[in-house]
Amino acid sequence: MTSLPALRLWVGTLVVMLVAEPPGALQKCIFDEVQAQVRVVRAARINPHSPPDEPTPAPLTGPRHQRSSLGEMTPSAPASPQPIRIHTWIPRESDHLSDAEKGRLEAAVEEAVRVVSSLLSVNRVVGPLLLSRDVNKYCKFVWSNSRTSNYNRCGRANNNYRNETCLDVTIPDQHLSGCDIYPEPDSPLRTVLRPEGAGLPDTDFLLYLHTQSTDKCRAEPSVLAYAAHCQTDTQGRPVAGVVVICRDRLSEAAYNHQATVQTVIHELFHRSGLL
Repeated sequence: MTSLPALRLWVGTLVVMLVAEPPGALQKCIFDEVQAQVRVVRAARINPHSPPDEPTPAPLTGPRHQRSSLGEMTPSAPASPQPIRIHTWIPRESDHLSDAEKGRLEAAVEEAVRVVSSLLSVNRVVGPLLLSRDVNKYCKFVWSNSRTSNYNRCGRANNNYRNETCLDVTIPDQHLSGCDIYPEPDSPLRTVLRPEGAGLPDTDFLLYLHTQSTDKCRAEPSVLAYAAHCQTDTQGRPVAGVVVICRDRLSEAAYNHQATVQTVIHELFHRSGLL
């Protein structure tokens, strides 16, 4: 659960930042447009009386939100909220950056992450953070007879299943939970379709930092960055998302450090569900 004092502190801080910054530095926000194009996978709540592979969709705020089949990224229930631990990951799809561009980006993102972590508290993920696979993608059908031992488990794999994505980023297998196929309705025998990944330790939110000159960057000169979240925990808290940094905005002529930091903070709070 998000800490309300942290939320109030953030709102006040954001107002100060926006007032202090010249209007020309403010960037256009296209969050609603981008997020509407993303199907969000929600971790399945594990019921002790039912198998873990439950494909039932679990809407959040729109028809594109789906429940994942596997795993529960369970926060520590007895613990009080702690500062959020944000892990950044640069995907292979990102453009190659010069040393100067990389230095600008890293400095801005590190500063933004420090600010957000100091303001936002969550119930921390216990153990490594493992993202969920979308049962609607990897499974062709599930056993629907409640009298069978494999009720609600995947019975046939989708042969066209390849990977999980977040915007244009392919999620590495090591960040994902595994998935199994149970070919017989009452047999414990199973086939491992994808093995369990190692996950990411000490992580409450995984930020894929994608640097590229996308169509949206070219179409909207006032857009410095945009983002979307693609995975949530069982409570609907975002646990993974992508921030796309428009590559051209990192050039020496175009770069504005404070505007970049402010924009990344803004996008991170969108990913946290607070804006």
